[in-house]
Amino acid sequence: MIEWVGVPAGLYFHVEALMAHKFRFRTTDTVGVADAESDHLFLDECFVDTGQVDLLLDCADHRRIVLGRTGAGKTALLNQLLERSVTAINIRPESLALAYISNSTTLQFVHGLGVNLDIFFKLLWRHVFTVEIIKAHFHLDSPNAKEGLVEWLHGVFSDKKRQHQKAVEYLERWGSKFWEQTDYRIEELKTKLESELEASITAVIPATKINISGGQSLTQEEKARVVERAKYVVNQVQIQELSYVLELLDSILEDPEKRYYIVIDRLDENWIEEDLRYLLIRALIETVRDFCKVRHAKIIIALRYDLIDRVIRLSRGPGFQEEKYESLYLDLSWTGEQLTQLLDKRIDRMVRHTYTSQLVTHRDLLPKTIGKQPAIDYILDRTLMRPRDMIPFLGIPTL
Repeated sequence: MIEWVGVPAGLYFHVEALMAHKFRFRTTDTVGVADAESDHLFLDECFVDTGQVDLLLDCADHRRIVLGRTGAGKTALLNQLLERSVTAINIRPESLALAYISNSTTLQFVHGLGVNLDIFFKLLWRHVFTVEIIKAHFHLDSPNAKEGLVEWLHGVFSDKKRQHQKAVEYLERWGSKFWEQTDYRIEELKTKLESELEASITAVIPATKINISGGQSLTQEEKARVVERAKYVVNQVQIQELSYVLELLDSILEDPEKRYYIVIDRLDENWIEEDLRYLLIRALIETVRDFCKVRHAKIIIALRYDLIDRVIRLSRGPGFQEEKYESLYLDLSWTGEQLTQLLDKRIDRMVRHTYTSQLVTHRDLLPKTIGKQPAIDYILDRTLMRPRDMIPFLGIPTL
């Protein structure tokens, strides 16, 4: 017989145990929590591997955008990838300090006038990812290490394709801050674009007030001139050179046994003002696709279905073709058998660590039927077929 200690009669299941002895659960016992980031005790031991981790670790497989509903296990899946690869780099959106972008009056000014900042946002992502991988590959943790890298690149690629030479020049120009934190490099790129925009705009209309409401005082002719100048500056960002950098990166990462992964989760949280967040995620998705050119590196991100729908609907430009991105999607869904396996692993972990080494499953804790249904089917029918719904069902009752 299994009982809950300290719980009044009627508040717990009274079930037959498939064991030769009795034991009692305490009200503090648990099979884990629904939030993966807080589920440290159970997540690693009770992870149900359906082959998706190996799929994400395969750089030849194009699927790298994990899609699922809230609570479907996206964070748990990415955590497993980070555990299994020593060359996986976890980037949290809030650590990028992209508030630099939303707090920029200059960028808000040109954005408000309708200037498309997609190219600049793609530059940000490409730059951040490229530098993170190069830092990890060459162990760049000091200025001396960076100087040695540039010399090595010049020696190896001096007689190679022009694209490689351009890429080395780009890294040499921007690489002086390789060992700085990611947010510093984003601030550096933002400041450079701001200064070029301000210089270009004031050269055309000296009295222009570059702030969020500054565009309201401009005539239509002045707006057109400002937009033209701003578009020119934005379009001059070194996106072409960064394409060369991707080719260079592919040449550097020539060992198929040494693959690099960049993992980004929690993109649905409030890490930046909402309007710009959709534009930045759209640019991120395009950058993820661009990185498919690098054979031994992979950018992996997780998104909710509703978030990617909003991103596509609110930020799509002329000629955007969603089907081009569908090959990148990994749909995270669960079968009843997989969810049952997950629940059994958690039950067994709780009992094994506290009460007995004997295998215990849901069949030992639940009545055989509820109504006319098997108990596990009764539970599954009342979920959205995701782990977040299953775990609370076996939660410990509280007084």
